Amino acid sequence: MAMLSCMIIYLDQNKWIDLARVRSGSPEGQKYQEVYQKIKEKVSTGEWKFPLSSVHYMEVFAIRDPVQRKNLIDTMLEIGGRFYIRPYLVLQLIELQKQIALKLDIPAPEHSPFSNSFCELLGIDPSQLKIEGGPITKLLSPNFDYAAYIENLPDPFSFMLSSGYKKEDLEKLSEIWQNSIAELEDLKAELSDLSDKDKLEKLLIKSFHSEIEHRLSHILNQIGVNATVIEEMIQDKERLVSILQLVPTLNLHNRLKLRHFKNKSKKTHRNDIKDFAFLASALPYVDIVIAEKLLVSYSKQEKIESEYNVKISNDLNFLLSL
Repeated sequence: MAMLSCMIIYLDQNKWIDLARVRSGSPEGQKYQEVYQKIKEKVSTGEWKFPLSSVHYMEVFAIRDPVQRKNLIDTMLEIGGRFYIRPYLVLQLIELQKQIALKLDIPAPEHSPFSNSFCELLGIDPSQLKIEGGPITKLLSPNFDYAAYIENLPDPFSFMLSSGYKKEDLEKLSEIWQNSIAELEDLKAELSDLSDKDKLEKLLIKSFHSEIEHRLSHILNQIGVNATVIEEMIQDKERLVSILQLVPTLNLHNRLKLRHFKNKSKKTHRNDIKDFAFLASALPYVDIVIAEKLLVSYSKQEKIESEYNVKISNDLNFLLSL
């Protein structure tokens, strides 16, 4: 559920494309003309906000046609502006830090899941520089700092209009997606004989070791937790799982993967991997998610609407009922 006084609505990338079609006058966007006008009105009065995510950012880079890319960027800037939701990997660290602090009865710093900083949208520490290659190659490199380059631009997507598609970027991304798909399929086979409870526990622990453990000391040092406590927590499996289950993005991400594993007719696509991450990031913090039909189905099967007091639909025109 949203933490701000206005309505927070997260749109899947394809929904942004639908709005961009309206904006460009495409016949394909005609059925969303009314909701597009309503969205603009609600945004102008501050009643609705539409956060952009790093998934949106990555998808824009993949658009080869500069005219289509500019239209989509302009639509995102018109409606979303400089309002971002932090990436999945950052949110889970913030949430884990909070849960450990609660367990130990110590204070933890407050972090909003939303930001107006483009560097925070990307999860990049604004303190490093020096990298060569296309924009996505830079984004994927740990030593590049966008702070000086991006934060002072007239709009945060400006540089995409001049750089956009780069062959080496998409080759790098394609390799990453193929590896991620193979890993997910291997994981599906590995978990096939376990109960649902054991599957989720194993996924949570795997995610912890692959995504969190190497950064754990940093976030716990911030709240004064020493290495001994960290080591004890990692060694105690039951205690670790009990904490990880309370980390919303981590828990949701793995529940959505498990729901996907049960869908034996659906092969894993790179969009599935991105969609699991964006849904897990958005669902705990927004009022409404408009996503693809399959993702909506997974979320409803998991009863996430009632769990997080969020409405989920696959139709942009759902917003006309509000």
